[in-house]
Amino acid sequence: MTRPMSATYTLGNTWAKARRRVMLIEQMLDPATTARLRDLGVGPGFRCLEVGAGAGSISRWLCEQVGPSGSVTAVDLEPTLLLEDPHPALEIVQSDVTRDPLPGDGYDLVHARALLMHLPNREELIGGMLDRLRPGGVILLEEADFYPMATAQSAAYAEVFTVRVPRVAASHGGDWMWARHLPARLAAAGAIDVSAGTAVQNFHSGTPMAEFLTLSLEQLTPLLEADGAEDSLIAAATAVMNQPTQWLPSFAMVTASGRRPG
Repeated sequence: MTRPMSATYTLGNTWAKARRRVMLIEQMLDPATTARLRDLGVGPGFRCLEVGAGAGSISRWLCEQVGPSGSVTAVDLEPTLLLEDPHPALEIVQSDVTRDPLPGDGYDLVHARALLMHLPNREELIGGMLDRLRPGGVILLEEADFYPMATAQSAAYAEVFTVRVPRVAASHGGDWMWARHLPARLAAAGAIDVSAGTAVQNFHSGTPMAEFLTLSLEQLTPLLEADGAEDSLIAAATAVMNQPTQWLPSFAMVTASGRRPG
């Protein structure tokens, strides 16, 4: 495993509560992700690349699907959580994809989830991932877009998640209001047979989404305060996510898949 210098990331996996936050997003999103991967035909013998592997639930699942005749390479900037429970057949590469080339080529599948929204070179990276596929290989991208949160009845929740948080993300090179463009960007990069979909949860307190967003807001609080957000605003947004009678819209999860021509 190679070890480059670290880069700035708004929701890094070295935070004290990062494992819990990542486990929650795996709990919420893995069923839909694995269903999409099955629909794309992932199976024995596939060579797979996962970019931004997080704690590795999808990478480990892919290892089981491809079997001994296939391979899975997982790339992450901070593989701290990934290394806690590695699959014996999984190759782990620590890399900053904003500056380092993606490893290998000729893959049957390239997958990334909740990665591009954090990166300044997101559209360039789509092309790079597509180039790593063999002709006819498949790509699946899944990214969050915070636009539905603007419709919440809570003004504090809407302001925090659609104004303040995206502004902090932008200051670190990300764009958390970008994923709606994902299908068009994948097609523009040269993918064929592009298909896409969007899912939005409505949630209340005590649900995995409420806990996930509460933890994410806690992790982002120092950055929000440095950007001028008032403590009272952050507290109000946190409180409304933990009111049993309050239903709120989550972010939209936008997915797009396609194939490399050839």
